[in-house]
Amino acid sequence: MLYDSVYKEILQNQDHEEFDQFVFWGDMILSDNDDIDKYLADADKVFANVRDLKEIDSLFEGFTESQIEIIRRFWNSFNPATDYNEGDKRVVFGQTWSILSRLYHRFREVLQKDNLAYEGMMEREVVEKLQSEGFDSQLSKLPFDKVVFVGLTAVSKVDRALMSMLKLADKAEFCWDYADPQLQAESSKATSAAFFTKSNLEDFPNELSPEELAQGLVPQKEKNIKLYAVASGVGQTSKAQQILSTWVQEKNFQAIRTAVVLPDEKLLLPMLYAIPQGIGAYNVTMGYGLKNSPVFSFVSGLSALQKSCSNDSFYYQKVYAVLEHGITICKVGEEAVLYKKEIVKNNISQVPQSFFQDSPFLSQVFRPLKDAQDTVDYLKSIFAVLIDKAAEDIRLNKESDDSSSDETDSQNLDCPQEESIYHFSETDYEFLYHYNKILLQLETEMKESSVRFTSQTLFMLLEKLVVGSTVPFSGEPLNGLQLMGVLETRALDFDNVIILSMNEGTFPAKSVQNTFIPMSLRDAFGLPTQRHRDSVFAYHFYRLISRAK
Repeated sequence: MLYDSVYKEILQNQDHEEFDQFVFWGDMILSDNDDIDKYLADADKVFANVRDLKEIDSLFEGFTESQIEIIRRFWNSFNPATDYNEGDKRVVFGQTWSILSRLYHRFREVLQKDNLAYEGMMEREVVEKLQSEGFDSQLSKLPFDKVVFVGLTAVSKVDRALMSMLKLADKAEFCWDYADPQLQAESSKATSAAFFTKSNLEDFPNELSPEELAQGLVPQKEKNIKLYAVASGVGQTSKAQQILSTWVQEKNFQAIRTAVVLPDEKLLLPMLYAIPQGIGAYNVTMGYGLKNSPVFSFVSGLSALQKSCSNDSFYYQKVYAVLEHGITICKVGEEAVLYKKEIVKNNISQVPQSFFQDSPFLSQVFRPLKDAQDTVDYLKSIFAVLIDKAAEDIRLNKESDDSSSDETDSQNLDCPQEESIYHFSETDYEFLYHYNKILLQLETEMKESSVRFTSQTLFMLLEKLVVGSTVPFSGEPLNGLQLMGVLETRALDFDNVIILSMNEGTFPAKSVQNTFIPMSLRDAFGLPTQRHRDSVFAYHFYRLISRAK
């Protein structure tokens, strides 16, 4: 919609970028618009103030030359008479913000006309409508007498505005867990954990008394904190297994009072396999990101394969990556190994499509693609075969009375070289099912849009959708060991805590800010920065260990 109904409309009859180039920076526009609305910033002022910014060239830090060229071509399309050379970056980006402002306002108009909204826009409109019409007129529509806010720390401006209205109407209570000294603004000097403490308590006084907050707090000198240096992720789960096995032997151990926290969600599956038998029941409160699944890397391999395609032939290294992938092995077994040996034996650098004509599945995989719709059909046909194979493997596994059936289920995509155990597991089936579901949703969106794009753009869009998706795990939240992500620990206290991946860049994760707005300007207008993210994770860490022994 941003491309078809806004960008092309603003340009009208001028030359403009195709959708394939638009995708790169379009995400930045959407992300910035969302932040501007959630933090009630004036879009025109944000986009205009950059003209006076002395460090505008820093916007190019982190961009590759090809990305810079895409941006330059895009801005040139708004001013086709101007030829921007390498020395004109400051001029180009000086004009950028007035254009972004037009995109921001026009995009909101188009969405409003169709009764649509992105998250920040919807929240801002609700608050501004309540402010203009008066909150008192809406009080009678509330289905409850009180709203209690628990477990918060970083609160956006639009949320603070709504919380203030509820407070003034005596409809809200606020419970802040800032009992630990590291979370108090007066005593927390070496950490950023108390970054939000002062403003939250000043604007929304705590309903919890000091005595209530102090319950269960463990003094620092009484905590039994141990640090372990482990070389790998799987090694960390093995160490966690040893610690849990030791705790299980203790007389007063309660699994329900124990948490394993996983800042790196990729360690969830290895951790599940590492849980000691003596633990009994366990509950997983976090989903497993599809981006960490074998299916994600398999589809990424298909994308790279198609990118290497030339004259109906594929570059041998990309062919190897697909043939050696666990999903391919689980479907065709030794056949994949034999094909690779044949390529090596004949020293083939560009593998023709006809090379795989005798294999029903591989001939589906190794074929050139025409356009985005052909790519959808290509992926759908591959997923259909793989899902059927996974369902058949699960059925045979359940019917088997062999005592090794549990072991077979755990041998998912790291298949040993014995054809008898090339099998998918139930977890693999879930990954395939959810990935295919996202593909079908993307196909529906494609059919409703007039935009046309290449197969590589479709792979990129599919990847963006998958990155934010998780596969849920079922469990019993009030029973057994708790496995959770950092954010899931909010408002929960445990006697025993194991935190994996306490490494810089993982806790907290260092994310590249997807924005056109420089950090100095973001800070000036109160928009979120990396400092906000660091403070949120610091808060959760110190709060989590405040009552742990």
